[in-house]
Amino acid sequence: MIDCLKIKSIYVPKAITIGESAWLNCSYELENDNLYSIIWFKANLHDINLKDKKQFYRYVHNQDPPASTYETPGVYIDETKSTRGSVYLYKSDLTTEGKYICEVIADSPSFQTVTRTDDMRVHFALFDALLAIPNWLHQ
Repeated sequence: MIDCLKIKSIYVPKAITIGESAWLNCSYELENDNLYSIIWFKANLHDINLKDKKQFYRYVHNQDPPASTYETPGVYIDETKSTRGSVYLYKSDLTTEGKYICEVIADSPSFQTVTRTDDMRVHFALFDALLAIPNWLHQ
């Protein structure tokens, strides 16, 4: 059997309510490789080929500081809680919904790259929706 880099699991909440926070987690196994980087991307739910994915978080093992964030609509990162394969979103809105992609890259000489994707949906809370109805409709 050939030792190789692999993503063991990716955790992206299937559904959250507007305003909620969320953890994204990408668990990987390096085998005999060393880590070069972990990159998180977000794409539209309907972007099947992930052509329009946008990078929002990058962790590069040998960089100082190792983590970089990039402004992406709907992605609200708490940099103090995020590290390596785990990213903490401190809030959400309708634009948080999408496909979340974790990409793990091994260091040289292989620079082997693996990716995993999962979807997150964002919903209104029923109670919040009822509060948004004007009072005259309740009478």
